[in-house]
Amino acid sequence: MSSSAISSVGRGMAASPVQGVAAPAPGASSKSGLGGLIAALQAMIADPPAQPPVAERVAEILRRIPAGSQRVVIWVRGTNDRSMRPDVRAAFDREMPGEQILEIDYEASWRFAESVPDGAAVLRGVLEALARRRPRPQVMLAGESQGAWVISTALEDPSLAQVVTRAVLWGAPAAAPVDFADRHDPRVHEINHPGDIVTMDLGHAANQRLVSSIDKLAHRRYLAGLLPIVTFGLTHPAVLGRLIRAQLWRIPGLGSKFPSPHGYDFIAGVRYLRTGQGDPDAARGVAELRVPTT
Repeated sequence: MSSSAISSVGRGMAASPVQGVAAPAPGASSKSGLGGLIAALQAMIADPPAQPPVAERVAEILRRIPAGSQRVVIWVRGTNDRSMRPDVRAAFDREMPGEQILEIDYEASWRFAESVPDGAAVLRGVLEALARRRPRPQVMLAGESQGAWVISTALEDPSLAQVVTRAVLWGAPAAAPVDFADRHDPRVHEINHPGDIVTMDLGHAANQRLVSSIDKLAHRRYLAGLLPIVTFGLTHPAVLGRLIRAQLWRIPGLGSKFPSPHGYDFIAGVRYLRTGQGDPDAARGVAELRVPTT
């Protein structure tokens, strides 16, 4: 993508503290304790719901956009979320009251090799249609976790990127094709907490290997999925330590001391969508999230 195309507060940069809606980790994993861990594992291996053809989903989204709309706001949910969560809705209601928020309907499963392209295809269809509208509306994109990955995949195409007015990504996976942490595009803010293992760039080969392993687990190929993860953890104990620390919030009584690093407060990001004004404090922490050395 060209330098004129999409800043981020950065891959591995901290979101500044905001008083408002504090989000837990997304989806089934938002439950604490052993029950939450079991629920998260069950959700990982569950068969995702069947999806209508991409063209049907695109048409349904476009049907909900009134003719002559000046602004279109699109939300792309994270893994295992079937609709916009209450904490996300509360942030939009506070910062953009009365705004219609369109949701990209896609697989949103742990089967990343299928799920991410599915979401990107639906988003592509919507953006291509909006590009043809006259007058062309402002287009605001927002996505969390896998939803941020889907948006990154779509914005890799300059013809789609030029349709977007502003975008905000929370907890963008390091495996996403475009890393907005280099601030090459002033329209996209990427908000990642220090310690969020999902956003930690371990290098292209390691990123892809771990994503592939999770995908295999989601397809119930347990040995093929677990072996690379265990091997990586044994050879990179500091990364393993980060992963374990990231799960401490599940232990009853520790949630307040060790909140999930993949849980986000959405208010500042939604405010950026509305105003185009970023938070300078959000750049704090750029030096805090590095690939741990052994």
